[in-house]
Amino acid sequence: MVNHNAVVLERQGDLRIRENDRQHTDKLPSRFVRVAVMSTGICGSDVHYLKHGAIGEFVVRAPMILGHESSGRIVECADDCRQRKVGQRVAIEPGIPCRSCNYCREGVYNLCVEMRFAATPPIDGTLQRHYLVPEDFVKPIPDSMSFDEAALMEPLSVAVHVVKRLNITFSSTCIIFGCGAIGLLCAAVARAKGVSRILMVDANESRMKFARGYVKDVETYLPVKPTEGESKMEYSKRNAASLLSQFEWLSSQGGAHSVVDATGAEVCTQTAVLCTRKNGVFIQAGMGPNEIVLPIATICAKELTVLGCFRYNEGCYEQAIALVESGLVSVKPLISHVFAFEDAVQAFETVAAAKEGTVKCIIRGLEAQNEQQA
Repeated sequence: MVNHNAVVLERQGDLRIRENDRQHTDKLPSRFVRVAVMSTGICGSDVHYLKHGAIGEFVVRAPMILGHESSGRIVECADDCRQRKVGQRVAIEPGIPCRSCNYCREGVYNLCVEMRFAATPPIDGTLQRHYLVPEDFVKPIPDSMSFDEAALMEPLSVAVHVVKRLNITFSSTCIIFGCGAIGLLCAAVARAKGVSRILMVDANESRMKFARGYVKDVETYLPVKPTEGESKMEYSKRNAASLLSQFEWLSSQGGAHSVVDATGAEVCTQTAVLCTRKNGVFIQAGMGPNEIVLPIATICAKELTVLGCFRYNEGCYEQAIALVESGLVSVKPLISHVFAFEDAVQAFETVAAAKEGTVKCIIRGLEAQNEQQA
């Protein structure tokens, strides 16, 4: 008997592996493919839904299958598919836009108001045996890339989108706040793009040690400790001054050309803005509170460009795959833990615990035992 289990978030705090009562067994929609999911990475958003039951306006109101960082093998194609074929190994781009709104027609389909994104309420995610995707939203991967690595094309695509929006050049300098997976991948992509100097900031020394080994010639900074009675902005100003004073290549220019916050923490956003040089670019890549205090006078006086960043859009997945295939970026070192499908709950607990050495956890699919992982 075929196992059609799925990893289901029943409600906030209640994650179970159970029979998928919404499995796709009917005829495929036009130009869709059915993918046997082989590997899935656990994203911070998955854990956030588990712990809090919501992210902003997206609230879990009914049982939902988690997972959106996935790869697999095509096992069925609709009769009218023209681009994909059965047997292809693919990375799954997990969001389906409407294709007809102005945003979609402009190529920025990540902003589509009708986007149906995996594991974003009420849309089921990829932690199930098979997943249905439009044929143009599964991206072929090279034979040299394992399914585990291919699952990480999703967060790598986020980093590609961040760096593309920064519009950096070979002489650019860059500061990245946060040495989690997104921050690390942003640094790796920035280095591949030719950024001259990169500084990574994190309050966890072990994470910064990993960053120094992962990205060539990256430098790191451990933030100062807050003092009692100090406001967040007061702390951020003191922290920014300390950071700039420790690196001549930053202090001489009044900051970095490009600064990324991949944490979402208010003090990181504040410090990041304060560390951006005049006429520089700051981008918020990490989700945080809906409302924070920002140094608006500094933004105006420095003529800063302040950007948001949401997922990825046209071409990012293909560029992510090309970066790995060419050897410019390696995602394999980020995989710290691998779990069998039946151990998925333990995998989520491992990510939530955030113990030292945890970077990316992979859950192997139900059919993965029949595939050779590179």
